[in-house]
Amino acid sequence: MDSNEILLSLGTIPLLAYAIYWGGRPFTIGPDTLNYVKMFSDLIKEDYSLLSNVDNGFITLIRISASISDNPSLFLTIISLIQAACFYIVGVVFLKRSIYFYLYIFMLLTSPFYLSININILRHGISASVALLGISIIYRMKGYFYRFVLAYIP
Repeated sequence: MDSNEILLSLGTIPLLAYAIYWGGRPFTIGPDTLNYVKMFSDLIKEDYSLLSNVDNGFITLIRISASISDNPSLFLTIISLIQAACFYIVGVVFLKRSIYFYLYIFMLLTSPFYLSININILRHGISASVALLGISIIYRMKGYFYRFVLAYIP
């Protein structure tokens, strides 16, 4: 492992701390948090009335979280960790020099957008982070034809 890889791996520490902190937050923080906790609880109770209005990908994430634990805090932490992992990989793909990467991490963690997708608009935060990850993967692909054809997927 060279020094640049070590420096990039150190960038995971603040992102992980941030994800764990906001994942374990009280359910009163964020206006939509109680709705997400209710969705999670309803799925555990097998009451699907509220879940019918939610997208299938998010329901799948709720199911996976519920299969691990019936604790809604773990569900919120998993969402925050997925978002952190996606944004971390996007930064690694696009930013080659560690100083820019650390600036990216700092700007991300102090951004109201990133805070909002971690505590309020979780479904949109997951979709935005996964879409950015998909775009960064397509950006790295060889050949303009593949980039053009696959650009719509994210």
